[in-house]
Amino acid sequence: MSIRSTLLFLLIWLMGCGSQNQTVSCNAAIATGSPEATEVGHKILQRGGNAADAVVAISFMLGVTEPAMSGIGGGCQIVLSIPGQPPLAINGTTLAPAATNPNLSKKELTPYTKSTIPSMVKTMAFLHKQYGSGTISWKELVTPAIKVAEEGFVVGEFRGKVYQEYGSKLLAGDPILRQWLTDGSHLPAMGDTVKQPILANTLRRLAEHGAEDFYTGGISKQIANDMKSHGGWITEEDLRLFPDPQVVSTLKSSYHAHEIYTAPPPAGGSTMLTALALMEGISSKKPLLNKLEEQTVLISALQKAHHIRSVDPLPQLNYQWEFDHQLKRHTGDSILSSPLDFDNAQSGETTHYSVVDNQAMAVAVTASINAYFGSGAASPDLGFLYNSYMTDFIFNQPDHYYALGPGKPAYSSMSPTVVR
Repeated sequence: MSIRSTLLFLLIWLMGCGSQNQTVSCNAAIATGSPEATEVGHKILQRGGNAADAVVAISFMLGVTEPAMSGIGGGCQIVLSIPGQPPLAINGTTLAPAATNPNLSKKELTPYTKSTIPSMVKTMAFLHKQYGSGTISWKELVTPAIKVAEEGFVVGEFRGKVYQEYGSKLLAGDPILRQWLTDGSHLPAMGDTVKQPILANTLRRLAEHGAEDFYTGGISKQIANDMKSHGGWITEEDLRLFPDPQVVSTLKSSYHAHEIYTAPPPAGGSTMLTALALMEGISSKKPLLNKLEEQTVLISALQKAHHIRSVDPLPQLNYQWEFDHQLKRHTGDSILSSPLDFDNAQSGETTHYSVVDNQAMAVAVTASINAYFGSGAASPDLGFLYNSYMTDFIFNQPDHYYALGPGKPAYSSMSPTVVR
């Protein structure tokens, strides 16, 4: 994904913080993209849940309250830090369906063939089972999102702007997309309430029957039937065989005095680390005099890092060794002197959320359906938008590491990160 203009809206809630003799202590911290998600995370922590529990509840709530950015039809990447242990990454990537035609061009993709096999539900179930506190059930974590889907959420300033700028996809697409509109016909504006009763029923089924229902039960059958009816590629077999997320080592580097741990390939943490290395190299040789110079270096470093990732992608094996040697190849004195090229800028959206609990467990998550409002397709019976990750593969370059192909992971820009 190329550099684009992004408005980042974070709500931060610090609980139990106090200051005495200039020493500050906090029980927990939460940052999410919606007030409803921050609130549910707060409640889970208050009930004795840990950061992993809170993240699961937040994920489902964001799927309801930020339908343009994420949802159960998408994917996610996680970096988790437990005190006394090296941070780890949970690779919750989506995968291309078995029927994917590797010879297609991007323009030939339809709203239904744009979607990879969703991973979010399975990844959250894995996080809950492996790293949750054990004191709060899966049903208790999903249920708050059901209530908000039924009763509605109030559109705030940022969400209103998203609807007004990108909601034309909902107006121009299949009539089923009008379930995200006000009265089925108007783009929601700030102050309006958006209700999602169809999604509420799907979430209720997930709460009752577990994540397995999405991959081997009634929901999987509905997804497969919907795909078949509209020429999509995802089948019951794709969903049944979809693997559990992998726990892998983080990609790590340093920036000044900080250790940085981020998501490895196929996620985009290496791009962020490369940009930081470029910026650090410049600042060590030349003091920046003003804000404009700082911004110019930042933009240039980001653009060059994205370019490096495209022409010199990291393989998923031995990625730390490859990354260390990649930096040596690309961070010479001349790397930032070549002209910038923004011709391939694209529009897309994700949501990021972070939780630190009172035991110092920290969880950073990036979740997405890729483009605003995903692929522009949704099941009439399930109430969530499919993702558009198929558009993130490399087309017409069969030898590229991220070339389009069955069962392959998409080329992701997600970069959840822990800094120590």
